[in-house]
Amino acid sequence: MADDWKYAVEDLEDDGDESADDARATDVFGDDEPGDLEPGSPSFENVVFVLLGVAIALVIVLSV
Repeated sequence: MADDWKYAVEDLEDDGDESADDARATDVFGDDEPGDLEPGSPSFENVVFVLLGVAIALVIVLSV
């Protein structure tokens, strides 16, 4: 039974589907070019989120 194959290798090979060559990933608004990531300091919301997470973690650890 182990010698019975359900699929052949030819079934799994790519046939060169032309629609796959033309396909492009886009975002919600249809823009297919990724935006530039700019280095910089974290925003205020990120800092507050991290501090809130640390505070919750300390409360959990110290209450045990």
